[in-house]
Amino acid sequence: MVNIDEYKIVFELISKKDSRMNWYNLEIALSRQGFGGSINALQILERLLSEGLLETISNQQLPYPIYKITDAGRARLCTSAA
Repeated sequence: MVNIDEYKIVFELISKKDSRMNWYNLEIALSRQGFGGSINALQILERLLSEGLLETISNQQLPYPIYKITDAGRARLCTSAA
């Protein structure tokens, strides 16, 4: 089960680098924040994708899909920041 704080941490990290964050970069960012190994990034990414808050962008030139925040995700981010 995903902790709401973990969900928020991942979502905010992705929002800082919107359209430039892939799974690998997210793991590095989590590690730099002191969360390496304690947050299941893939589980959270899957949840954000299933809720329509993120979408993926695939490109043959990139080794991993890039995560982009959707309009619904931006709305959620704005309401959680208020």
